Amino acid sequence: MGSGSRVSPHRLRVRVREPGGGTSAVDRPLFAVTKPRNVIQVGTALKKVIPSVVQREKLFITSKLWNDAHRPSQVEKQVDETLSQLGITYLDLYLIHWPVAFVSGRGLSPKRAGKDDEVEIDEKVSVVETWKAVLALRDTGKVRAVGVSNFTIQHLEAIIKATGERPAVNQVEAHPLLPQDDLVEYCKKEGIHITAYSPLGNNGG
Repeated sequence: MGSGSRVSPHRLRVRVREPGGGTSAVDRPLFAVTKPRNVIQVGTALKKVIPSVVQREKLFITSKLWNDAHRPSQVEKQVDETLSQLGITYLDLYLIHWPVAFVSGRGLSPKRAGKDDEVEIDEKVSVVETWKAVLALRDTGKVRAVGVSNFTIQHLEAIIKATGERPAVNQVEAHPLLPQDDLVEYCKKEGIHITAYSPLGNNGG
């Protein structure tokens, strides 16, 4: 990544030195914190293992900006809240979860009036504005690298054209039934690392 960080594999097998000089093998996972409701649980786990089991710098910790905090004034506040809940001082990677903004202050998925099956979109903020605010986080020391999730080629072209900055990562659904060949090829050409979720398929449809 441009920051000097590297994308880690999802699980690392490491040796941990035990009292008395022996060692034991443990799995060191990449913690991918997604929706805000997960952060407290992950933070509880991290506080139990840092630093007694593992040093913070040995973990690669990722979190995401949720859709209700896309306005530039909200971005750093959400990072601060996430760091506090996780009990750490920085994230290795921070992603924009989706290229769409929800209205804020009404829960994670605010419903449109009279449309319980639709969320209310915040049309007053663009993904470019959000991306600029996320880029600025690198200068605060609170994140080491920044990227996106669920971005199409069109979304990527828009933020790159506006800022000249390429995301370190684009995390997308990709599997044999949804190979995303064009997107993968585009990201490879642009030097954007692709991370796949649901690699064995998604049963949500």
